[in-house]
Amino acid sequence: MKKHAAALPAWEKQIEFFHRSNRQIYRNPRLLAGTYVLTFLQLTALFLVPYCIFRAFDIGRASVLRMLCYQAFVTMVSSLFPLPGSAGAAETSFYSFFSSFFTPETIKSADLLWRVISYYLVLLVCAPFSKIGKKLEAERG
Repeated sequence: MKKHAAALPAWEKQIEFFHRSNRQIYRNPRLLAGTYVLTFLQLTALFLVPYCIFRAFDIGRASVLRMLCYQAFVTMVSSLFPLPGSAGAAETSFYSFFSSFFTPETIKSADLLWRVISYYLVLLVCAPFSKIGKKLEAERG
């Protein structure tokens, strides 16, 4: 119980920061619109990864929209499991949803490649920005 009581001020500080940030973004319609556009582009790029892998394997033709929707379902299913990186759930849901697009010989490779691109590559690309953000935050005090 003492650990929880000690952690409470940190939680309250984070909630207050979130609340202030929300108010700030909603007061600035241009910033809000930009955030929506960037989030849309980010998710679209991430959801296009399975389609790009499918095309790279040169298996045939498939509907981009259908694959985007399937990837949205994979993301939703993966979000239901509170594991780091949705370990296991993401791969299983990808396999289940996309096995209708890929051949039995290529689905496992596609699953592995999708995970490397959509999770591990994102971690590697974003890590420097996280470090820069922490450095800037420390400088601001």
